[in-house]
Amino acid sequence: MTNYNFGEKEQEYHAGQQKNMPVWQSPKYIQSKGKAVELIELDKYGLDAGDFWILMNATKSGKMMYTGLIISHNGCLKINDKLDDKLKFRPSSVSLLRDVGNKEKVMDYICDEQGVYEFGEISPNNCKNDYPYAMVLKRLMDRVILKTSKVGFFGIYSEAESEDFKNKVDETETDKTPEEEVNEGNLENWYLTKEGKDWLIKTTTKITNELQSQEFEEVITKNKVDLTRMLKNCKEEFYKLFADNKHLEELFKFIKTELEQSATLADFKNNVSLYKKSINLIGKYRPALFDKLIECRDIMEKDLSSADKITNELGDNVDYGIAG
Repeated sequence: MTNYNFGEKEQEYHAGQQKNMPVWQSPKYIQSKGKAVELIELDKYGLDAGDFWILMNATKSGKMMYTGLIISHNGCLKINDKLDDKLKFRPSSVSLLRDVGNKEKVMDYICDEQGVYEFGEISPNNCKNDYPYAMVLKRLMDRVILKTSKVGFFGIYSEAESEDFKNKVDETETDKTPEEEVNEGNLENWYLTKEGKDWLIKTTTKITNELQSQEFEEVITKNKVDLTRMLKNCKEEFYKLFADNKHLEELFKFIKTELEQSATLADFKNNVSLYKKSINLIGKYRPALFDKLIECRDIMEKDLSSADKITNELGDNVDYGIAG
């Protein structure tokens, strides 16, 4: 049986006090750890150790207290994918309740059938990024998933709850397994290893085989986490596999759909930046598809810029970093 410790240490460094502090594991952390181990070993949702990390806070007594576990947004998506249909997150239950410029945004989720009423909110105090609408939806979605699955009843919180919850990578740590590197999306660092190549070929083959017998939208929805991870991090070998399997058009449709779902110019700019490597490599293998993406970019920029509110907020100069 694997011993899961989620990176536990005897001492943790406190940046504010610039020193190591002894660790105390709270009962709530012990409970959350037990639940996370149970979820991983039962393999009910396809979760693994890379989906969790430790939530900690300094105490007045001079110790660093482990207070719970944080689960990644991708981990929440895995849970939602495996939930019974009656418990899955329902976009139709979401409403934008409050939208005050850059100050506040609130969405609510009301589903009488599930018995769930939940909020997702952001403000300048808890959200500093350039895509606030995506952030508030992500926060709401994760809260609903953790509630309907009951995973959130055990001291496990979503990373979307706070920017402080983001996984802090220890730059001195070099003993991660290739599997852990995959789970954290660091494909560019290890894709040339045997494990990396095997995972890449296995996952790509799985997706391309599914595309032979299933609807495109169904395959993309089911594999969105892996697809997004590969597209944002992986080097050219992945695109060669797609090209060799004659599914580059599906790859194009996936990226085009992601771009077209951008709610604001800031969201669109962020999405183009994330996928620019993929867009340029599509241009290398399929120039005609690349031209369509460039056309989509120009139309989306024009349409989103036409809204005075967005234009005034973001300005007109947008550098995407792609050819065309």
